[in-house]
Amino acid sequence: MSGNKRTVRRLREGELPISGPIDEDLSVVAAKAEAAHAAPAKSAREPINMDALEQLANMDMSDLAAIMDGTIANAAKVGDRVQGIVTRRGKERCLVDVGAKSEAVIETLQIGEAQVGDTIDAYVISNHDGELLLSTAASGEAADRILADAMENGTPMEGTVTGRNPGGFDVRVGDMRAFCPVSQIDRTAAADLDTYVGQTLSFLIMESKGKDVVVSRRKLLDKLRSEGFDAFWASVNVGDSFEGTVTNIQAFGVFVDIGGAEGMVHRSELGYGNSDPSSLKRGDKLTVRILELREETGKISLSAKDPANSPWKQAVGSTFKEGGTYTGVVQGVEAYGAFVELSPGLQGLLHSSRMGGSTPKKGDNIDVRLDRIDHERQRLELSNPNHTGAIVSSEGQEVEGIVDDVLKNGVTVKLADGRTGWLPERNAELPAGTVMAQRFRRGREVKATILEEQPDGRRVVLTQKTEAGNSNWRSQKMSSAGGGFGTLGDMLGNWNKGK
Repeated sequence: MSGNKRTVRRLREGELPISGPIDEDLSVVAAKAEAAHAAPAKSAREPINMDALEQLANMDMSDLAAIMDGTIANAAKVGDRVQGIVTRRGKERCLVDVGAKSEAVIETLQIGEAQVGDTIDAYVISNHDGELLLSTAASGEAADRILADAMENGTPMEGTVTGRNPGGFDVRVGDMRAFCPVSQIDRTAAADLDTYVGQTLSFLIMESKGKDVVVSRRKLLDKLRSEGFDAFWASVNVGDSFEGTVTNIQAFGVFVDIGGAEGMVHRSELGYGNSDPSSLKRGDKLTVRILELREETGKISLSAKDPANSPWKQAVGSTFKEGGTYTGVVQGVEAYGAFVELSPGLQGLLHSSRMGGSTPKKGDNIDVRLDRIDHERQRLELSNPNHTGAIVSSEGQEVEGIVDDVLKNGVTVKLADGRTGWLPERNAELPAGTVMAQRFRRGREVKATILEEQPDGRRVVLTQKTEAGNSNWRSQKMSSAGGGFGTLGDMLGNWNKGK
């Protein structure tokens, strides 16, 4: 019988003492046992470690032979990412079962609050004769292997934004310094770039050449969005509600992640009344409702307003009635009139022809009379309480403006007085054989005549046809509007909503 086999037999039969940690390699245990037996007898025999003895006795014979021959070599390589279970936690070091013949070692500080039985992820930073040393951060050769693997496989890595520099951000990934260009920090970068500093985010490794490491968060966000895109669009409808997460804040509104896609809440839809996007911060939860879906462009319009608490439903017809006089605050003044807020989120138009003299200024508190409630369009028509005349229509008035957008069936025009005009294709002066895009360009000045004015006073329908060329512009109004402003008004309203 060989010496190793005799040692195993004597260990099993209790002739040799066993001591030392349970995680120690069994070949080392056997060597220590032989040495202890050969040494002079001690006054008190060390206790037998029965757990180690049982582990040895129950081991498969092929594994045991490999241990005795000293041939076990762990397959883990420096830089490999492994997952293991904490089996023992000490003040300075912990043991982790990673499926190897012996347990790996990691510093206690590296695993934070993880306890015995918890699963952790770590990197192999040393493999000396099968004895693995782990770390949750990597450096040196391990770092190079980790970065190369992450870049090849598209594996996200966490990094902390430590500062800004010209053109981008400094990012600490483990013990490594990386660079993230401004254009790659987000799908739509925050107005205040300093808000990213100090945040721990996930990135994709885009380039790794020695100490030059370039990362991108935008690529990761685009990838995640793409993966859930089809499933999201197949399951959602206008009107659906979500609890979303604020991902970006701009002066015009906020972007919200609703799971699988990102939508925008315009500042006017953040709440009833004046809503300031700066009152929110990234990561805030926000209940939103889908207003519009544009699958072809991937754009989603959201609203944070609760329809059940609409001030129109709560107050119009009860608190505010036709013929009543109320005090409001001027929110804005245009050439055609002033917008007056009667209560948070509830505004009406005081037409310029009903102001009864001087024009109010923004912020003024004024008394107004509620002349008409348009429930269908949710519009309020106001006037000076001392005014008795009717609104003077601008129909037939010649106006000038700048082309704002060119569509297949018409163009939108920003008029000099601040209103928006809609010039349908059939009302435009088009040479034979030409289309709107050939005749009109964004930013070009145009002249036209107001064909019809929408009740809110802010939008009008235009024509370039003269009475001689179209018999009479008023008859054109009746035929093109289909007996009312609804069709053209809805067309213009839908365009304006899309903006």
